[in-house]
Amino acid sequence: MKKLLFLLVLINAFAFSQRKPGIDYMPQIGFFDFVVNYLSNPNDHLATQLAIFNRYSADNWYFDSLKSLGLTNLVTDAQFHQNLDHILDNFYLNDMGFAWKHDLSLNPPRYFLPARSMNSLGHRIANYVMELGGAQVSTISLDDNFGFGVTETQENTASYWVLKPGVGQLLGIDSTGMNGLDIQVTPNVYSRMALTQYHTAGEAIMWAQLPWTQFPLKDSLKIRILFRRGQAPSNWANLFTINATSIKGTPLAPGYIIEGRRDHRILDVEPETVPTLFIQEVTANDLTNDHLTNYAWFESNPILIDKDKNFEFNIIWSGNADLFIDKIMVYNTAYEELYVDFTVPAQNSKSQLLATYPPAEVDSFFQSFYFDEPFQLSAQYRGEIQKYIDDNYHSANQNFEVNSAVGGIPKHFLDFDKKICKT
Repeated sequence: MKKLLFLLVLINAFAFSQRKPGIDYMPQIGFFDFVVNYLSNPNDHLATQLAIFNRYSADNWYFDSLKSLGLTNLVTDAQFHQNLDHILDNFYLNDMGFAWKHDLSLNPPRYFLPARSMNSLGHRIANYVMELGGAQVSTISLDDNFGFGVTETQENTASYWVLKPGVGQLLGIDSTGMNGLDIQVTPNVYSRMALTQYHTAGEAIMWAQLPWTQFPLKDSLKIRILFRRGQAPSNWANLFTINATSIKGTPLAPGYIIEGRRDHRILDVEPETVPTLFIQEVTANDLTNDHLTNYAWFESNPILIDKDKNFEFNIIWSGNADLFIDKIMVYNTAYEELYVDFTVPAQNSKSQLLATYPPAEVDSFFQSFYFDEPFQLSAQYRGEIQKYIDDNYHSANQNFEVNSAVGGIPKHFLDFDKKICKT
């Protein structure tokens, strides 16, 4: 009988450790416990790190109080908690320490590619970019590829995010051009086109606005444009001009305030000055001859943007040569290193992940890596890391994944994440 009771206890303990949040139990999540204040002190003028640690680690009632509140999960540094044995039996741990392990401001600096690359913002070429040409996508639903308009059945559409009247449109500048089928290439391409014999020079052939909720950090972006052109009067003739800026976005609701991200208080990518209007003139001399006969990519210079602001840009057509624009990508330097010029192989991130979190040492109460407030443009890297975690950690812990809080943002962001990133 004693052996049977012992077996039942083991089975019950194992079942508890493998329970799935939202399926086997309703998670009650604490953001954050004292470890967050200790590792990223928001009020260092009131208490030192040592004082915070000594205060809370000596008072076991603190954790008892959290338990009595009904909390099941803590967003914290899970590896730090491995040394606090009394807590591991009481809470599931969502490891925000994953995001803190890359900090170049420390002495010595900490370098952890998986955390750094979580800020890789960019469009997947094969799955979603800003599409031009054809009818305008009017929604940001799943069927319309969340407004990007690039699916097998939507290739002849223009993205929801581009060419919306008054949204990102440069004040005082009229629009020119038209959507249509470019029949001078094979296969034919739906594009946004401006033709010298029909359209007005000095006006915007396209414009776009990406919402401020996509940009929680100051950053450096680039724009890639897939287009072809006609003959210009000379190689130095202006073909088009790219203008870009970040402007204050509209709050989600009256009185809604978003607190700054705690895991990004200090970042090496933040520019020191407030971004100004970006202007880049593109001449025939800046392009290869491929643009004369085929659609080819062109990459802009770096564009500094501010955090929590809409990113707006437009293309002003010069009238010196026909212009046919098919697709546009927006991405930052972290995305460029991983997916454009491949200077940082994705395998490097995966190797560092396994070295820092050996699967054999991942406690069953580690429920997920936690990364705060991710949005659509960071989907590609998060999806790849999620797949890698599935392949390498699930034998030790079936609940292990990349998780996040999406806060008070539009539901289509959450729907997008569920489809693309499996969070």
